[in-house]
Amino acid sequence: MDIYQVAQEMRPVVYQAGEIAKRYFLNVKAERKADHSFVTKADREVETFLKEEIHRLFPDHGVLGEEFGQHQLEDAESIWAIDPIDGTAPFVYELPVWGVSVGLLHKRKGVLGFVYLPVMDEMYWAVAGGPAFVNEREIQVCEPLEMVRGTCIVAPSITFRG
Repeated sequence: MDIYQVAQEMRPVVYQAGEIAKRYFLNVKAERKADHSFVTKADREVETFLKEEIHRLFPDHGVLGEEFGQHQLEDAESIWAIDPIDGTAPFVYELPVWGVSVGLLHKRKGVLGFVYLPVMDEMYWAVAGGPAFVNEREIQVCEPLEMVRGTCIVAPSITFRG
């Protein structure tokens, strides 16, 4: 499998998934799942779209989605993990800090990942062992900073509206 080719085929699909979600943003009705977390029509529609596109492009790949569970995992060497609206609570509360997250595991190892932030039109993506990108621009990945006890970041939704 040429992972860079897979990345190039999936990038527009993840982008389209974000555009589907963005159509619902600022006009969403939320429901509660059994675990009391939010779910929306956008979550379900985005996951369905991604699953269908993955099976169209990569028929032998499995899919594990947050909303609908497993599809074709039995003998799949490659499995896509989908969080259709990563940050459903901010999505529901009209904060622009949500995205579409999609990752690929090959033989149980993470090899490719995308996080698309539609409101900012930024797609972060990387291939294992390769550089990371935001859209087309290569970015430098650094070690995460440790949060010191008592550190807190708070911003009301009105801060982000313009």
